[in-house]
Amino acid sequence: MPVSDNPGLARRDELASVVSHHYTPGSVYIPAVGCINQTLKQFGVGLSSRALSSISDNVRQVHAGTRTETASSLRESAVFTRDTLDALKAGRFGETLANATGVLMNATGSALYFANYDRERLSPQQRALYDAMHP
Repeated sequence: MPVSDNPGLARRDELASVVSHHYTPGSVYIPAVGCINQTLKQFGVGLSSRALSSISDNVRQVHAGTRTETASSLRESAVFTRDTLDALKAGRFGETLANATGVLMNATGSALYFANYDRERLSPQQRALYDAMHP
């Protein structure tokens, strides 16, 4: 099926454009979004309009410095949770599995990796305050 006939795959192209226009030195989140997006497109896994909107907003906010990479990943987990339930209700089990994987990857990534990455990007004063509040 050509990409133009598959809105989910066309949305992957839109997301790739957002990622390429928001390169941010030092960001791990934005390149990860680009890599995962490209991989899923190659496997023919589409993207919901809700996920495109949310992820694009996350990329823009991380690029602008107004949202942490952790918060972005957590937001993605929530969006993929809704997409998982929608796909499950519709009986689209392959899509359900792909979305559930997104939930797990983002929840794990935000808790284990991005949180520490965001902490390391804080100024020494902010990091000291953060550490004092998170023993």
